[in-house]
Amino acid sequence: MKHFLRVVTQFFAFLYCKCLWRGLKFVARKLTGRCELQRICYNNKHGARRTLKIAERSCPSCRFIDSLQI
Repeated sequence: MKHFLRVVTQFFAFLYCKCLWRGLKFVARKLTGRCELQRICYNNKHGARRTLKIAERSCPSCRFIDSLQI
């Protein structure tokens, strides 16, 4: 049963990362008129804070998958 739950969880993580996440990014781009990097940098001054924001948001779907590994 534990193996089955792991497979189901990984399947839904795959669907989220490959389909839903890209769809959400597409909708956000169309609504705001900005690409992902422009949305992250908006209202942030040059320097380390903006760089850290970019690093934090660079690949949330990858961190999501890594957190599911048991």
